[in-house]
Order: sequence, then C-alpha cells, then structure tokens
Amino acid sequence: MTDKQANSIVVIEGNDGFLGDLVPDFSALLEHQLTTSSALGSKDSEASYRMDLVRFNRWRLGRPLEGQKIDKTLIEEYLKTMLGKGYAPATIERSLASLRWYVRGVIDLLEDNIPSKKREELLELAKRCLHAKKPKGSRREGIAAGRYIPLAEINLLMESFSMDETKAGCRDRAMLAIGWRLGPRVSEIAGLSLKSITPLPISPEPAYEIMIIGKGNKQRPAKLILDQNEAIYLREWLELRGSAPGALFCYITRGDHLRRLESHLSPRALHLILKNRLAGANRSAEVIKPLTWHDFRRTVISDIIADSKQGGLVEAQKIAGHSSGITTARYDRL
Repeated sequence: MTDKQANSIVVIEGNDGFLGDLVPDFSALLEHQLTTSSALGSKDSEASYRMDLVRFNRWRLGRPLEGQKIDKTLIEEYLKTMLGKGYAPATIERSLASLRWYVRGVIDLLEDNIPSKKREELLELAKRCLHAKKPKGSRREGIAAGRYIPLAEINLLMESFSMDETKAGCRDRAMLAIGWRLGPRVSEIAGLSLKSITPLPISPEPAYEIMIIGKGNKQRPAKLILDQNEAIYLREWLELRGSAPGALFCYITRGDHLRRLESHLSPRALHLILKNRLAGANRSAEVIKPLTWHDFRRTVISDIIADSKQGGLVEAQKIAGHSSGITTARYDRL
C-alpha cells in the first residue's frame, strides 16, 4: 500500500460508539489531528498511527454489528488477537498507543452542544478505554534484547551483498555500510536524503560526513564520518543514483529500475531487505545468526564504549544521540 493510498483511507468509520453519528465530518477532523498533532513527532509516527487505526477498524468492521462498538473490552480483545497472530510485542504496544491517541482525540472533539447527559456517558466510556491493557506475553524485550555482531559475520554478510551486481545490491551495500559503521536507527537510515551527505576531501579515498536527524527532529551533536571501504560502497551508490534531490535510498523495481527518488524507503522496507539478504547469505556461506538493524547500532555503541581511544561512553552517547549516558550504557554487549 502506498503512502497516498494510506492517506486516503478513513481511519475510523461510523458506528464507533463515540462520535460517528454525533459530530459532522468526524473522520476529517480526526485526519486533521493526525497530520497536525505535535504529540506524534514525525511523519513516520503519523503514518504508523494511521495504519494501526486502519488495521483495527478493518478488524472491528469484520465483526457482527452488535460487536463493533469501541470500548475497553473490544480494544483488549483486538490486542489479544494480534498476539495470537504473532505480531511483535513492539507492534502491539504501538497499536495500543495509537488507540489511546484516538480515544484522546475523541475526548478533545466532544462538543459542548452535545446534550450534557450524552456527553458524560461518552466521556466515561472514553476514560475506560484509556485503561485498556496489553495481553500477557506481549511485553517488549526493550534495550536488553539484541546482540553484538562479530566482524566475521558482518564480512560474510557484506560478501553476500557484494555478489549481487544489480542496482538493488548496490543500494543495499551502501545501507549496510552506514548501518554497521555508524549505528543509526533504522528510521534514520530510511530518512536520509541526498542533502544529508557531504563529500570530504580529506584523502585520496572517498569519505563522507553523514548528517543524521534523530528523535525529536534533532541533528546528532557528533560528526559521523563514513570512510575506508564503506565509503566506496556509498560512492558507488551515489554514482548510480544520480544527483536528483530526494531520498538517499529510493525504491527499485523488480526490473531493477530506480523509481520515486523523492520517496524514502520505509523502516519496514529496510527490515524486509535485511531479512531477505540474511536468508540469501545463509544459503551461500556459513550460517549467520539472526540479526536486526538495531543490532548494528548495539555493536557500534559497544565498540566505542570498549575503546577509550575512541572516547568511551561519552563519545558513544554523542554518536548514539542519547540524552542520557545510562541509556547508552545499556546498549553495551561486550
């Protein structure tokens, strides 16, 4: 589903038990809140919340009419269904956050011209919904999860990437180089634009300064430099991609053609790319243990903490973009 298609979907249709029949253009008002709410922080959050609500609404409307009314029990039943279908704990947690955001939006949109008795009933129903809980077994593993990736495994993975001489292979090598050398979040890799890259004339070999925009739309305080062999992978991709403004890493068709240079890959697309590349590497080399983009981040932080010449924990905190060194220390896998 494209972003344009997602934006055209009514996230919550009528018969929700709240405002569908009471407030004209309720869906339009809710959509306006999605696109203007400062609480969501970024376009990625906006898109995620929208799709969480769309998924919930489709599930809800597939039920018998009398079981479509949104309340605390329905929300908890939906989250339990997600757990049974194998959704990740983080996805379940975000879905609950999205539904709570929706309920708070309902509270904000309760108009004074609604009869006071009906308004009180809706407020009470909404407040109960805010107390919906995740099902047992859906707790996030958090920072304590994940692992350190030995250099031997990274080399095996890069060798597998290098065997693919397509444009997609060239793009994915550059993404992997940035991921394992600099340790940005997957959303930060996906969010890189061509203007995020500055060539550095510091040596005969290519080198680039990478400007990372992290959480809260804040730029990393530390300069992130990609050089050595990893910079060569990025240079090859830049030569192939061209100089048109837009996303650094764009979509590539099955026919191996670049498309939609203005559109960023989604974090989900990066997860699928890494999953497929890992499966391909395990068919042609020694088996590499399961890993994620965030494991590259854990590995980079661990290496900097362990090497006092690189600045230790203080420098690791700057590069990771954490506000607290305590958070950075919890990433250490060595």
